[in-house]
Amino acid sequence: MEDDLSQLEAADRVLSRIVNAARCYTKPELTQGEQTTWAAFLAVQWRRVLDIHLTFTVTVTADEEVERSLDDLMAELRETQPHLAHELDALDTSDNRMRTIERARVGSLASVSRAVMDAILSRGLAMAVGDRSRTRSSTPSTLRL
Repeated sequence: MEDDLSQLEAADRVLSRIVNAARCYTKPELTQGEQTTWAAFLAVQWRRVLDIHLTFTVTVTADEEVERSLDDLMAELRETQPHLAHELDALDTSDNRMRTIERARVGSLASVSRAVMDAILSRGLAMAVGDRSRTRSSTPSTLRL
């Protein structure tokens, strides 16, 4: 939990630098560590938004598939660990299954693959900076980082 909070604080500092630089029409000149923090933050945000999954058809494991996987796991454990039958029965309730599935999904948000990080870092960051004196239909300036 503390690691999650420190990462969130680091992302907040990086985002503040990016926003402040955009307001001054300058590049934020992020360090490599800050770029990595930005990439991780972006990846986690994209993964946690269901609309992104649906729009880009990223695979979201269906509840039925997860239930089948849990059934298979419980069957395997009952077969290989018969001395734990009582504990397995206690764990194999609908409430515990829902909690397990939720924890697995939340836990999966925290892990970002190296390939995803490399892809984000290779693309850079562009900011559109609007001029308040222009009308809403005007095209904003773009600052490429």
